[in-house]
Amino acid sequence: MPNPIITRELVGMLRTKKALAWQVAVVAILSLLVVMRWPSDARVNASGQQAQQVLRLFGYGLMIVVILLTPVFPATSIVRERQRGTLALLLNSPMTAWGILTGKLLGSMGFILLLLSLSLPAAAATFTMGGVRLSQVTLVYVLVFLAALQYGSIALWISSRSGTIDGALRGTFAVIIALAIVPLLLMEFIPKDQPMPYGPAAFFEYLGNVPAWADKQQFAWLPQGLGSTAFSVILYIVVILTYVSRFFSPAPAMTNVLQDEALLAGDAGDTGSVVLRYAIVGLISAAIFLWLTARRLRPDMLDRARDAGKITNERSTATKAYRRFMFMWFFDPQRRSGMIGPLSNPVMVKEFRTRRFGRSHWLMRLFAICLLLSLGLMFAITQKTEDPKGTALPVLVLLQATLVLLITPALAAGLISTERESGGWALLQLTPMSATRIVIGKLLSVILPLLLVLIATLPGYGVILFINASGEVPDSTLPPPLSWIQQFIAMLGNSPHTAQIIQIQITLLLTAVFAMLLSAVLSAIYKRTSTATAMAYTILGVICVGTMLIRFAENAPFSHGLVETVLTINPLAAVLAQIRAPILADYPSVPGVNRVFLLVACAALVVALVARVRTLTRPQ
Repeated sequence: MPNPIITRELVGMLRTKKALAWQVAVVAILSLLVVMRWPSDARVNASGQQAQQVLRLFGYGLMIVVILLTPVFPATSIVRERQRGTLALLLNSPMTAWGILTGKLLGSMGFILLLLSLSLPAAAATFTMGGVRLSQVTLVYVLVFLAALQYGSIALWISSRSGTIDGALRGTFAVIIALAIVPLLLMEFIPKDQPMPYGPAAFFEYLGNVPAWADKQQFAWLPQGLGSTAFSVILYIVVILTYVSRFFSPAPAMTNVLQDEALLAGDAGDTGSVVLRYAIVGLISAAIFLWLTARRLRPDMLDRARDAGKITNERSTATKAYRRFMFMWFFDPQRRSGMIGPLSNPVMVKEFRTRRFGRSHWLMRLFAICLLLSLGLMFAITQKTEDPKGTALPVLVLLQATLVLLITPALAAGLISTERESGGWALLQLTPMSATRIVIGKLLSVILPLLLVLIATLPGYGVILFINASGEVPDSTLPPPLSWIQQFIAMLGNSPHTAQIIQIQITLLLTAVFAMLLSAVLSAIYKRTSTATAMAYTILGVICVGTMLIRFAENAPFSHGLVETVLTINPLAAVLAQIRAPILADYPSVPGVNRVFLLVACAALVVALVARVRTLTRPQ
């Protein structure tokens, strides 16, 4: 190949056993998705409905696999060169910035294209059933390729601006999850009976409905008339953000191509224009991020001096108050840190002080975002649905489970592999700390942010308890702080969902610990953070999503007992069974067995993690 970077990264990757394992795993997963929805008898629906169901399962599965795998390798491509010290050699080589960038992009995209080519037999199987147009299959691959190009370009730009591998991975997945999932969450604020159009002219006409929606909603704590005005402003912002964000996510376009009536909204028959708009936005955004990355790939990229900064305590009172407000509730990132106490774990303190998302103001921002997201969803559900009691609980449970499963690998998959890649593990070997203390410090730096995420979403459950509380809360003669606590305890006793919510939180906490320990073990096994992160997301995806797909193949060909046995290892199925979701109402034994499985798995993972870290801390 004319570009040596492609030869080094793509060909070198394809020669490894891990690349072969990824290829076999992707082909097996996509083939299993097709087989599970394949007709069990020798007859096919003449209307093509069965073929459409197989294509939808295949299309969504392919899109999820590509979105999770594409950003991993480009997100660590440039920052790994920086940490190894080879970036300066690369920038001073005869290669141009665009040559380096093209090699990096094609080196990572080439592997994704190989995976797409390996999925063609599964796609051909859906086409041979009849009822599926060749244009549909082609558009599925076009959308997946555009998503891979768009997110790969974003990952390269973030990698060029990051200083650490774990920071690059966290930033990349945060941006991509926001682009891919946030539009779907914002759509929950849009009335189902008035879907949002895609065309700009029709959208401006659509905005005329906002005042009528606002008149139907009132804030009880605002004066008459003011609540409608405030709600109008909020609705205008939400509607505009929803309209703009839809063009950055492949999910709405994929839903339109697959003609999924359960999720389809707006311009249902205009498939070509929806795909064309996403293609234009995806190509333009990819070109912009590639141009920004190429601008940074210059010889003086590593020679820029950093601002020395200013001491916060020497600034004026107004400036200090402004900075403390902007950095969230008096948490100042430039304030001097105190000494590590004798009872503190130095590894935990080091992780919090050196990791961007471990600093106090970032933790508070994370807490505030999750809190607003939880209350915002509860507000949207209680205002839109006729049955808020039966709708709010599943949405909040899915929100918590999604946050746990998406955030945990990004935080824990680089705990040890990042140290080994950057050379910091040699310093840990020189310290007198034992392997157990290192493991405890690393795990505490992850479990505390996860606890903040779970606690931040608890106020949404308070809304559910308040809605479902039965009986009157007795008045209290205690002073205000104690009376509030007494009335809250009385409300907990009157609500029929209290015990159910406690059981859900126990399962979610065990799920967070399991995902953290699994990611940490993979981080100790693999030397590269990108590989550990990809493996963590893949294993959790197979456990939480792959086993759920077996539920749709019950009685064709899997029996009820086999499906129930497989679902016992799925924590997502356990929480859905606890809230008696219709899809899992026939599996009452899943939550109890799943808790036992999680406890046993967590114990085994702790033993494996300590043993692996003890091996790594021995003198080489």
